[in-house]
Amino acid sequence: MKELWPNEVVLGKDHPHTPTLHENTGQALCFVGNCKVVLECHQKALSIHESVLGQDNPKTSATHHNVGAALQDQVTTKWHWLTFKRPLPFDNSY
Repeated sequence: MKELWPNEVVLGKDHPHTPTLHENTGQALCFVGNCKVVLECHQKALSIHESVLGQDNPKTSATHHNVGAALQDQVTTKWHWLTFKRPLPFDNSY
């Protein structure tokens, strides 16, 4: 995933925009159903938020939520595959 983070090299890991870049990348990848990479993006953002902002910061809490949502998406996608033997249909109506 390092190739997705050129700004992390330029800005540095502790820059306030770095975890936001990871979260935005995760949200974008969520739309294409790449759950493993989505989870990786949110976990990286969480690690940075915890080290830079601390456990009690609202941004850290929001990132915990994003990690949970990514995990839930993985379970839903796996359940759908096991039940229907095909991937979730892609909905681009929005």
